[in-house]
Amino acid sequence: MWKKIGLTLGSVILMSSMAAANQFAEQTCRQELPDGWRCVDVAAGTDWQTLVPDAEYRDLIQRYNRQNTSFRSSQQLVIPPANIDWNSIAPFSPVG
Repeated sequence: MWKKIGLTLGSVILMSSMAAANQFAEQTCRQELPDGWRCVDVAAGTDWQTLVPDAEYRDLIQRYNRQNTSFRSSQQLVIPPANIDWNSIAPFSPVG
């Protein structure tokens, strides 16, 4: 009984850590990126404010990468150019 509980708990922990990886960025970084775009490996423990001090630019990067949580070990992020407009990269049409 305890063995089954341990295996189940271990599976849940493993799956949750795998789900936390930024698969969007990993898939995007395998492709050729447009000029000015880059992929970066972020070390675990790095915080968003240190990585991107500008709040507006940080918000854009977080939205594009679909992530605003803490970083995992050797995680990748897609960094768009600083002068890009969110409406030009949003996966939907702006309203209004």
